[in-house]
Amino acid sequence: MNKPLKIIGFVIILFIAEINGYCQSSKDTSAVVIKASEYNSNEQTVEKKVKNKDLKLTELFHVLKNDKSMKHGKYEKYVDIPQTKKYFLIESGQFDHNKKVGVWTYFNDKKQVSLQYDFDHDSIIMFNNLNMADGSKENRPLLYLGSSFEIKHISSWAPRVPMAAHKFGQSGKVIVEIHISEKGEADNYTIKQSVNRVLDDEALRVAKLIPNSWLPIIRDGQRCSSSYELPINFIIMKGTIIQNY
Repeated sequence: MNKPLKIIGFVIILFIAEINGYCQSSKDTSAVVIKASEYNSNEQTVEKKVKNKDLKLTELFHVLKNDKSMKHGKYEKYVDIPQTKKYFLIESGQFDHNKKVGVWTYFNDKKQVSLQYDFDHDSIIMFNNLNMADGSKENRPLLYLGSSFEIKHISSWAPRVPMAAHKFGQSGKVIVEIHISEKGEADNYTIKQSVNRVLDDEALRVAKLIPNSWLPIIRDGQRCSSSYELPINFIIMKGTIIQNY
């Protein structure tokens, strides 16, 4: 069996957004004791940093000092920019004992707010500069409850191509159809447009790395199931240098 390999610089996702010029400087992320959370003045928290090197994502959040598994307080998620060694903020909000509370804000690749969601009232405040606070519970489209840039970023950094695909230089676009239930859960992944079995399987693997966090379609006050199409364009060149992942 061929060992999965990563093509350096030759697996290209064509919809990746430009991020140069929008980075935020990294900061000291060592664990320190901070002020007690606003949700419980008697509980102290410690700041933690979790870095996913494969997906180039970094989480900064607070946990209870006496229970490191309990998120409590401020939370931020960043995209790592390897070229600059800086972070790009894509998500921020608050936890109260592992529960998302209050208004969470999600940013696009231009450092603009793309979505604000109120977890206390289960409602959208703003989506792409449109005020949806009044009507989001009666009618709304299918939405990813996160940063739209996160989907593009994962699809760009996550693909690993086995030697079989690299050897024959097969390129093309795979479209993965993700079925979203009326509960907002991704419960099925299928190939809508195929290239070959190797790239199809890799596209399915990448699609399942996207956090399972969706807001289902609402029509006339009723939640409905629907689907989301994720395109991944593979451009693979013969004779290029490859490296074990």
